[in-house]
Amino acid sequence: MTRKRRFFISFMSAGLMSILLFISLLFRNDDPLHNTAVSWLPENRVKGFILAKENKLDFTDSVECLINCHQLSKQGVVDGIADGDVEFSHDLTNVDKAPKTYYISFEAGTKSYYVLVDMMNERSVIKDLSLVEGNKNCSCNQ
Repeated sequence: MTRKRRFFISFMSAGLMSILLFISLLFRNDDPLHNTAVSWLPENRVKGFILAKENKLDFTDSVECLINCHQLSKQGVVDGIADGDVEFSHDLTNVDKAPKTYYISFEAGTKSYYVLVDMMNERSVIKDLSLVEGNKNCSCNQ
């Protein structure tokens, strides 16, 4: 058997086995391709920790007032965090000291909002909510 033929057989068998492995993972009930495909990225890890069921997500009183002022709901803010973008390079993001503060921007309807989330070991606190641009006036005490 020539060297070319050996390489051809080796690469074809590796390719075929990779395709079979992909197909077998595709039809599993626990969906390992979807659950772990991007869960290791920093943005997804931060959002996953904030929204994890074992962690408590608290809203400060001023944020609850701002939610009412902007005509949002708590669930809408939670969904916004899940679909939003964590901006690590923003000035308000601070990961050097505890508690870590993350700036997360999201869209609700036609408006763009941001939240500031303090992330601690067992809970996360949303400490600010506002429009990214535009009229930020609310009658809430901040």
